[in-house]
Amino acid sequence: MIEIEKKFLVEGFDQLKPKLLALVSDAQSVVQAQSDEYFNHEQLRFEIQDIALRIRSVEDRCILTYKGPNRDAKTKIRDEIEVDLSEEQSAGVIRVLKGIGLYSTAVVRKTRENYPIQWEGSPVNVSLDTVEEVGCFVEIEIVAEAEQEVPAAVKKLESLASELSLSESTTTSYLEMLLRNRGEI
Repeated sequence: MIEIEKKFLVEGFDQLKPKLLALVSDAQSVVQAQSDEYFNHEQLRFEIQDIALRIRSVEDRCILTYKGPNRDAKTKIRDEIEVDLSEEQSAGVIRVLKGIGLYSTAVVRKTRENYPIQWEGSPVNVSLDTVEEVGCFVEIEIVAEAEQEVPAAVKKLESLASELSLSESTTTSYLEMLLRNRGEI
């Protein structure tokens, strides 16, 4: 699948929520605490390749995720592969990753409130993220199955961002922001 995403730093969510709730039909928002542990390798240097490998823990499940290099300067457009894991499988996968020379870079902790909406005929997920040591962000995302869907998805995200009065998106990852804030990069 191809993840197409725009991320915006915001002061808070008070002004945004009324606009967002007007777009939500019957769906309820889902609030989750998420913990993302990122991995890297001394020789492979994922940050230079602009790829990411993480294990996300959400409630009683874990997701191993690979994210390929970003393809755009203004919108995050990347291949993404996800594999669901149980907590027991997650512990085994971490042992395998460390066994082949990967190490844990950092853990990004956030509270995410998801709002699934329909926008211009497409399902869009709007996430309100409060990221520890980083700040508050709005992410809007469409998942495409094929490359030819990407340009239309980008236009839809730009249109939705305008509707929600969001401007100045960033393609910087939460991991990079966290490491910068800590003075580690």
